[in-house]
Amino acid sequence: MNQISKTKISSHTIAIDGQGEEVCLRVMTGHELAAFLNYDGDDFRRGIYSIALSLCDDQGARLYADDELDELLKLPSAVLQNIGELVRKLNGIDDEAIEDAAKN
Repeated sequence: MNQISKTKISSHTIAIDGQGEEVCLRVMTGHELAAFLNYDGDDFRRGIYSIALSLCDDQGARLYADDELDELLKLPSAVLQNIGELVRKLNGIDDEAIEDAAKN
């Protein structure tokens, strides 16, 4: 097994702008990023899915499974928007990548 395959998924505790709270976000794996980019749903649900893929506990374990997106939708929209922006920054996801995925 080579060194790169032993790399641990990193997680970061990040302050949510204007909320006075912090969340722990993990970097998506290659498989998770591909699943996000190929998500079969509207852009809003794709954004919620990206949050589900990244929100984690302090050990890096996901807090929301793929089938728990509706639980995330119970959070205030401002919080979802702030977390979504942080997820995109952390994972290097830009509008062009999302547009390209939507075309395919």
